[in-house]
Amino acid sequence: MRTIKGSASKFLTEEGTSIAFDRPAADIEAAVTQLMNDRGFQELKRTEVTPNNKVVFFRGTRERINRGGRRDQPNSNFVTQDIGSWFAVRFVTEGNRTTVLFWGKPTVHGIESCGDGDRDLRDVGYTCTDVEKRSDWAGHQLMQGREETQVISTVIAQLGERFQLQ
Repeated sequence: MRTIKGSASKFLTEEGTSIAFDRPAADIEAAVTQLMNDRGFQELKRTEVTPNNKVVFFRGTRERINRGGRRDQPNSNFVTQDIGSWFAVRFVTEGNRTTVLFWGKPTVHGIESCGDGDRDLRDVGYTCTDVEKRSDWAGHQLMQGREETQVISTVIAQLGERFQLQ
């Protein structure tokens, strides 16, 4: 068995996972929620640490892996595994400035693996579960964090365009 530790933080620097605006947090939150929903990632929950520090979690399925049973093993079954993505987005407001920080990890059947950056979410009670798969499992390449990296980079770029980086 092999523990999956995929994360967007493997591919992005800290600067690549955040953006700041001189705009109200509510405007930025609404835009992030819309951009995530447009990509098929639904809001799971919102957690408020303080009135100026909020984390919103998103999750969605991006691909299905089908693996058939073996003809020489009559009791082997056809298996489908949902591969998806999980995101946490923190909104921190200081005065008129809102900073947005992103985390992203792959999921199997909606369960995200533990990864880099989990400690940054302890203040909202976030916990994770190690996901283990056989070393010959067909989905390992989809569990690196590359897809989450692409989503985060694109959402940040679109936020910058929408709110004209300041």
